[in-house]
Amino acid sequence: MLDFLYYVKIFLGVFYISKSRKKRQKRGSLNHQIHERMEKLKVIGESRYLAKLEYKEMLGGGHQNNNTVGVHTYKTYEAYKQASKQFTTWLKDNYKGVRNIEDITRDHIIEYIQYRAREGKSADTYSKDLAALNKIFMSNT
Repeated sequence: MLDFLYYVKIFLGVFYISKSRKKRQKRGSLNHQIHERMEKLKVIGESRYLAKLEYKEMLGGGHQNNNTVGVHTYKTYEAYKQASKQFTTWLKDNYKGVRNIEDITRDHIIEYIQYRAREGKSADTYSKDLAALNKIFMSNT
């Protein structure tokens, strides 16, 4: 009888631990969440031309823009990664309550770009920052 109770306690203990772990799973830091989103956008080596055609079809065909879903070159990926790290650092310094990627709003992005302009960065620099953040957050700020 003791063996049976011992195994029941072990089973219930394992069951309880696995349930509690599921509740406590963290998403990771904001940097990690943005990195995961960027990894999903990485399509290095795929045709950008075909991606543009697919994007235009997805929007209905009548749109004249050069957008694609994804990042197609290593150089662009690295530039966007650097821009996202700088944005995350700024966000942590100015908005300590933002801990999840879903909490980042369009207003945060606009304020960051304005900050970069006030900081004396060139128009090319904050244009790159804006392009990176638009790609990561799928917005048209």
